[in-house]
Amino acid sequence: MPITWFITVGKIEAWSHEKFIHEYQDVHAKMTSSVAHHVPDIHDYAQVVVDYDPKTGVPMQNPDDNEGWHALTVHIWSSIQALYTSFADPGYKASAGKHIFCRLDQKGCLAKVTGEEVSPALKPGSSSYVRSVIFHRKGTEGRKTETEVQGWLQGRFATGQKAVTMNAGVLRYRQWLDRTPTPIGPYFEGTQFNGGSWEEFCAVEEFVFTDSAEATRFLAENREWIRDGKKPLIIAGPAKKVLGTD
Repeated sequence: MPITWFITVGKIEAWSHEKFIHEYQDVHAKMTSSVAHHVPDIHDYAQVVVDYDPKTGVPMQNPDDNEGWHALTVHIWSSIQALYTSFADPGYKASAGKHIFCRLDQKGCLAKVTGEEVSPALKPGSSSYVRSVIFHRKGTEGRKTETEVQGWLQGRFATGQKAVTMNAGVLRYRQWLDRTPTPIGPYFEGTQFNGGSWEEFCAVEEFVFTDSAEATRFLAENREWIRDGKKPLIIAGPAKKVLGTD
């Protein structure tokens, strides 16, 4: 079963933003692309870099929900087992596995797609879009069990679907259900992901927009529906496609 791995990315405090972008979007992206030639189970890799207002220095989309993150890595793997096995690959260990380009207090989850609506205008593999990824936390009322979470997502789907079919600036709406193994420790032992937080979220939603202006408008107008009375983590910004066409 294909699995999506979401990894938040925080800039190393002593680095300039320019150095961070170089190490992440140039050095690390090239390393991962090289490893992917030897590890065919990684199907897709996108980097969502937070869009900052140059005047205020705060995120342009959902600044109150960003929680200080500078980017988001989105991988798609053929399976969780394939991801786990990849950590032992010599190519990974020698390159991407040793390259520290961000803080190591990442958070995120491993999740499976449960529903999506895609506009015919979406061009696969394009790096010209803005993606807004919404992480919903576990343990809140009405979202405690997998069945409750799945029912809650299904109840939201029609609204997300309508956003795509009725608005030319919204190109995709997608839902994921958390599939992170518990405990996750044995999977990440001996890797730079071992110190992260991977069991916090129950579901993920994403919107893909034509540009930053459309993302800002939509997210502001639909803030209450997106939050649904809770406090999600939202990371939004231009998405660079490193490999794949998702």
